[in-house]
Amino acid sequence: MLALTVAGGAQGRARTTFEQTILDRDGDNRLEPGPRDDYEVRAELGGPPAPDRSRTRVPQIFFGQMTDMHVVDEESPLRVEFLDRIGPPFTSAYRPQEGLSA
Repeated sequence: MLALTVAGGAQGRARTTFEQTILDRDGDNRLEPGPRDDYEVRAELGGPPAPDRSRTRVPQIFFGQMTDMHVVDEESPLRVEFLDRIGPPFTSAYRPQEGLSA
C-alpha cells in the first residue's frame, strides 16, 4: 500500500482528447496537459445528427503508446569494429549514435 502511495498509483481510466490533450504549452519542450479538442459534427457522412447524440456518444477507438527501453551493448565482440579500418566489406560496424540511444 505504501508503494502505491509513493508511486502515485495508476489512473482508473484513460482520458480522451475530448477531455484533455497533451502539448507543449509554454515552449520549454516538456509536455503538459492542454485544452480539450472540440468535435466537428459531419452531417454529410450519414445524414443529420440525432438530437440526443450527446447521451449516446461512445468512443470508437483509443490510441495508446508503450515505449521500450533500448539496451545497447556497445562492447559486444560481434560488432567487429576493429575490422572497420580494413575497409569494404567490413564497414559501418562502428555506430557512435547507438551510445546515445534512448
